[in-house]
Amino acid sequence: PPADGSKAMYGMYKNGDSAYTATMIKKFVKSFLQCGFLGWSLEILFTALGSLRQRKLQLKGSTSLWMFPIYGSLCVLSPLFKLLGKLPLFFRGTIYALCIFTGEYFTGSFLLRHSLCPWNYERSRWNIRRVIRLDYFPNWFLAGLLFERLLSAEEKPGRGIFGPDPYAGNERPAWPKAMPRKAV
Repeated sequence: PPADGSKAMYGMYKNGDSAYTATMIKKFVKSFLQCGFLGWSLEILFTALGSLRQRKLQLKGSTSLWMFPIYGSLCVLSPLFKLLGKLPLFFRGTIYALCIFTGEYFTGSFLLRHSLCPWNYERSRWNIRRVIRLDYFPNWFLAGLLFERLLSAEEKPGRGIFGPDPYAGNERPAWPKAMPRKAV
């Protein structure tokens, strides 16, 4: 850096700071992966439990590789989660479900146009162009709140997705714990 302390010329002011940019990219990738894996897990659980209606006790769940980036892209809702965070639960869940329906409609339509869509809701009475099921509103309502919780936990140190982190602010214990030696 120059002697006068000017950092702007070197791109080191806050928004141009390469460390800041790298941190933001890491945060985005982490959030994308978390949302992708959570979405996959929920879909596998949902499809496995759906097999109970057919009396298939193997409880085989399924998903598609296409679903990972679709679920992962929910991380872009993080600013919306912050914006709506203080509003009532019913309002937030409704907004999240509508956002998910919108994303499902556009991604489903795109994949359907290329014969790649892994879902087809044409048998459902409540489908919209085979890519949205309106009767899934409660599922997307709850999923939106779960994704909010996941991404909000990242913002608040000491809070995990399922509640307070018991090790927050403390060093996690070493594993395995070394036993002290006795003097002989």
